[in-house]
Amino acid sequence: MSDTIGSVIQALKVCEKNKRIPSLKGINETAILSTLKHPFIVKMIHWFQNENKYFIIMEYLPGGNLNFHLKRNKKFSEHRAKIYAAEITLALTYLHKRNIIYRDLKSENIMIDIEGHVKLVDFGLSRQGVSYTKRCLSFCGTLAYISPEMANRQEYWYAVDWWSLGVMMFEILNGRLPFAADNDNEVMKNILEKDVQFITVLSCDAKSFISDLLIKNPEKRLGGSTYGCEEVKNHPYFFDIDFEIVYNKKITPPFVPMLSDISDTKYFQNQSEPDEYLTNTHFTDFLM
Repeated sequence: MSDTIGSVIQALKVCEKNKRIPSLKGINETAILSTLKHPFIVKMIHWFQNENKYFIIMEYLPGGNLNFHLKRNKKFSEHRAKIYAAEITLALTYLHKRNIIYRDLKSENIMIDIEGHVKLVDFGLSRQGVSYTKRCLSFCGTLAYISPEMANRQEYWYAVDWWSLGVMMFEILNGRLPFAADNDNEVMKNILEKDVQFITVLSCDAKSFISDLLIKNPEKRLGGSTYGCEEVKNHPYFFDIDFEIVYNKKITPPFVPMLSDISDTKYFQNQSEPDEYLTNTHFTDFLM
């Protein structure tokens, strides 16, 4: 939901305290967001609490999320997908260099600001203190986006975020998820065993980028090494991308929200409208 404070519209996120996981997510999210400042990560303005709930005030992003646009456009052009991938890569690089893994990268958690740039939102499942040598075991995220090592309950590090980026890139370029199936067990089996199969004609670099991100062995996966972030940025897929220009928002966004005014909510799904596109199980064993 959103509200106005001093004529500036801001978003308000509410986390219930009487449910174990949302309560933990609320504590975790405020702790992490309070330390972050990046052009492609949502800005937390303030937070407060009462006996039953946490309230997190954040900047309002009127362009909606990528999931909303996918349901209406079916898939994105390679140009649009590449610009989004570059901005997300910079956001993940920023997090990983601060030993933070995101753990819930998906089209629903990528929102578009008023200028058309994307921002990561929802840091409730993020984890601090993780590196190539200091790993974790928590089983959490959205099923269709989790990596094989997490599915196998193995120790993992920031390579899980690059896997999720690969899943999302396949999704926005093909109009479907790469390991989709009729039930959760089949999805899990596909993640562990199935090779990615493209259903849309894409450039060789785009297919290579996605395939390299979806390598099942995290040590061999693009972004999985100690130089993970630079590996991703130096992939041939980004040969025509100047990341300094991207960081400074000097690149023209591929889509700019057409708003009647700042309070226009046309890019947000009506709560009475069923969400048929995203049908993935979201789960958390424990945040730490």
